Amino acid sequence: MSISKRCPKCHTWNNDRDYCEQCNQLLNHETARKIEVEQQEQQHLNREKDSVDIFLHNMRHSRYIIIRAVFYLFYSVWFVFTAIVSLGVAIVAAGPG
Repeated sequence: MSISKRCPKCHTWNNDRDYCEQCNQLLNHETARKIEVEQQEQQHLNREKDSVDIFLHNMRHSRYIIIRAVFYLFYSVWFVFTAIVSLGVAIVAAGPG
């Protein structure tokens, strides 16, 4: 069974197509969402790095082992803190009621 879709731009009915036969307008919402997500990922990858990102990258890839150790120590503490807060939120959300 074919699914007919009406083009919002030119009002032409299309059978089982992602794009309109007449005006080439995108009709499939899933494809439109995939294209939008890909564009957002590209924008994120192409964005300019801020000073915090550069600082953390330099710490993580430092040639001095003590600086890398400090980075991973703080990273581990932050991970544990986030896990504890998440557990607390889950307990509150699953509380009475």
